[in-house]
Amino acid sequence: MGRELFYCRTFLVFLHNGTDLPHEGLAGIMKRLFPCRSPLCTDRLYFRNSPCQQNVFVNPWPKKYLIKRPALFIVPWSGKNSLGDLPMHTPDSAMPEFQTVVTPHQNLADVCNVLIKKTIELGCVQAAVIHTNTISVARWVQLKCKYGCEEYGKKLTCPPHSPSFEEMKEILREYNRALLLHGHLSWQMRYITAEIEKMAFSLGFYKAFGLGAGPCKLCEDCDTSHACVRTTEARPSMEACGIDVYQTARNHNFKIETLKSKDDEVNIYGLILLE
Repeated sequence: MGRELFYCRTFLVFLHNGTDLPHEGLAGIMKRLFPCRSPLCTDRLYFRNSPCQQNVFVNPWPKKYLIKRPALFIVPWSGKNSLGDLPMHTPDSAMPEFQTVVTPHQNLADVCNVLIKKTIELGCVQAAVIHTNTISVARWVQLKCKYGCEEYGKKLTCPPHSPSFEEMKEILREYNRALLLHGHLSWQMRYITAEIEKMAFSLGFYKAFGLGAGPCKLCEDCDTSHACVRTTEARPSMEACGIDVYQTARNHNFKIETLKSKDDEVNIYGLILLE
């Protein structure tokens, strides 16, 4: 049984024999290990080799998201593009005699499969994890909003209130992966993206942010002179942020065509930025 790395917020900490927690306690340990992070940003610390072999638990994950796995130590996901360049195994002889920790899903693929399955249950016809460098962003997209959509300027989630083309390009550079959603109803896609964003956050994707489809319809009238009153649900659409939905869908062989008739099947897309 070798060492493994997991996407999680669990840490196994080895203390030198005969040492105990510093006088500043858990916050002190977190500050020493992760000086740039909040002292309580992790869920669990598992201490070994201390005199009392104590476990310290902080805001544990819901039980349904936890599994038991043996490991030498556990660290957060590094943010690299693939697992190929990460050290995944060490010889069995390097392992301690026995230890067990509790962690969320065992790897990134498992978590993403859970999200994809949920999108289908909610009404999507397709969903796929994509790399953010396959998301097409273009200046012309917001021209279609400005000179083609009657909702332009009337919604806080629409241009010119939504992120600009330049802002979205910078935002995408801060992510590696996203979840592309395919459906047929814009109102349903807005609901699904909001639900999947929340679920992704609960599964450890703390940067999760959803982009829906079409103008927001949460309020009958949107008062653009004041802040949004439904910020936990309202999200801009992909196109409102300058994303070329057609090219992005085609980059992944998802079906999308211009409509020749009002009776044609409409293909609607949403996006969840993950990590």
